[in-house]
Amino acid sequence: MKDSNNNKLEDLRKEVDCLDSKIIKLLEERISISAKIGIIKQNLNLPTYTPEREEEIKNRISALIQDKKKLNSILKIYESVLYESRAMQNEFGEEV
Repeated sequence: MKDSNNNKLEDLRKEVDCLDSKIIKLLEERISISAKIGIIKQNLNLPTYTPEREEEIKNRISALIQDKKKLNSILKIYESVLYESRAMQNEFGEEV
């Protein structure tokens, strides 16, 4: 039984590792796009933080979440993603 659980644990960890690799690639892509958005916002003299847009994103993300028990956790993670996206936009906007 212990060996069986150890094998299951190892298999699940491999699945998580695979998902992490996919998430990292997607986050890198998202950050690259956010940097481009920051440059455009700088050129248009627009603020980095747009509360309406972030609320729109959160609402869209909430609608995509199938298991509503995970809603708060996923939204907290996404708040970090949005925060870091703004930071990236500021960083790249200043380089223009």
